[in-house]
Amino acid sequence: MAEPKVDLTNCDREPIHRLGRVQSYGALLALGPDWTVLNASANLDSILGSDAASAIGQPVSTLIDAEALKRIRSSMGAVESSDNAVRLFGLKVREALGPFDVSIHQSGRRLLVELEPKGRAVEVDVM
Repeated sequence: MAEPKVDLTNCDREPIHRLGRVQSYGALLALGPDWTVLNASANLDSILGSDAASAIGQPVSTLIDAEALKRIRSSMGAVESSDNAVRLFGLKVREALGPFDVSIHQSGRRLLVELEPKGRAVEVDVM
């Protein structure tokens, strides 16, 4: 069987663009305008130590420490005025965890927060 030809139109059919499906070495949170968690990747527990299902409907402050949220909020102007993601490096999202690289961007009315622990090796995609 011949391999399908790969071009940019194939990329939009990859399931990774759906919430809940991210690389295993990072987690994804979708936040509403009131900073509550609307969606969380299935691997949130292995990244932040919090169950994804339990996080839904909770304020993001139950998952991310106040200082980290302050830094994320201070970056919101750059996110709102651009289609690009804003990246924050070495962010301490929880006192008990090491630093994270964080990417934030808007998707409609949702703020998407991608969290990747610094120095963690790439493993496999989470389905």
